[in-house]
Amino acid sequence: MKTKMISVFVILVAVAALFVGRTVVAPPFAQAAISQGINPDQMTAQASKGLASFDDRYQAHIGVLDTLRP
Repeated sequence: MKTKMISVFVILVAVAALFVGRTVVAPPFAQAAISQGINPDQMTAQASKGLASFDDRYQAHIGVLDTLRP
């Protein structure tokens, strides 16, 4: 039983050593994708025309916490 555990341990250490050795010799690398960016003109052309303006939405929420003031 003890010999079997030792052999399993030796196999695990050998596999770990192979993995570490491969990583040290030829490390994996990643390449970043080239970003195409955002075209603001296209976003503006595809936007909905019936959206409320920021000021309209902001004014709708002013005064919500006024009831908490003493």
